Amino acid sequence: MKCKVVKTLSGWSPANEDTEKYHKKFSLGDLYHFDVKHYKDQRNQKLLEKYWVLLGVVVDNHPNYRTKEDLHTDIKWALDIVEVRKDIRTGEMYKVAGSVAMNKMTQEEFESFYSDSINVILKFILQGATEEELNERVMAILPFG
Repeated sequence: MKCKVVKTLSGWSPANEDTEKYHKKFSLGDLYHFDVKHYKDQRNQKLLEKYWVLLGVVVDNHPNYRTKEDLHTDIKWALDIVEVRKDIRTGEMYKVAGSVAMNKMTQEEFESFYSDSINVILKFILQGATEEELNERVMAILPFG
């Protein structure tokens, strides 16, 4: 399980919706071990949150998507963000969706990915929408919007 937390005056708090779900499952007083990675210098957390809110807006408005993760995978395929792997049984090469993890992309690369993702969404998924409409919906949901 991977969780994102933010340091607050009172300790550590969930940094996003998924972590909040895990947080609610934890028992008060129990000890948990976690590894800390500081992402402040690598990528803007707010843009990452904005990306996942964007995916939620699309999922909520398109019948072909049940989860943000499914949409995320399709966007990576559309943008040719793939990794080539070798089948250990046959030796054949095949592709899987690649990673856009914090440690895989710089801030500049992720900004480009975000912009390209919007273009994919508008071209292939929500053809009638505009970038301004999408941005308005996203900003209305974001806590810092």
